[in-house]
Amino acid sequence: MDPYRLRVLRELGERGSLAAVARALHVSPSAVS
Repeated sequence: MDPYRLRVLRELGERGSLAAVARALHVSPSAVS
């Protein structure tokens, strides 16, 4: 698993939604899902 996906999973655990993760990572929600 690449580091970006690990970061997404960690952020999802902390923030609880894909929209919040996308905002935190400065990407679109579709890029996260």
